Amino acid sequence: MEFSQSRITKRVFMLQVATGVGVLAAVQSTPVLAADKLVPTDPYPKSMGFKLDTNEVDQAKYPRHTTEQACRFCQLWDGGTADFGSCSFFDGAITPKTGWCKNFKAKKTAA
Repeated sequence: MEFSQSRITKRVFMLQVATGVGVLAAVQSTPVLAADKLVPTDPYPKSMGFKLDTNEVDQAKYPRHTTEQACRFCQLWDGGTADFGSCSFFDGAITPKTGWCKNFKAKKTAA
């Protein structure tokens, strides 16, 4: 029985396993990157009238807006009591609890 030259030695095998384990550990310990903060001057947020503060909304342009409408009271915002949270309408972008856009949907109250 003849062995080929490409035979893996025990030493090479152990080095490959150790390298693989190291790479796997590095990948698993890499933190998940947080979503980006929504930039009000970007085209889409701007087209939705997004403001960082509901008090800055142009009432003439958005007559249905009230200052009680803020991200923290919107169904699409997930932030609990934090100052910032993610907005599902803006693909999980981070918005302040005081923000507003014309897609505001009031959270349903418990009946």
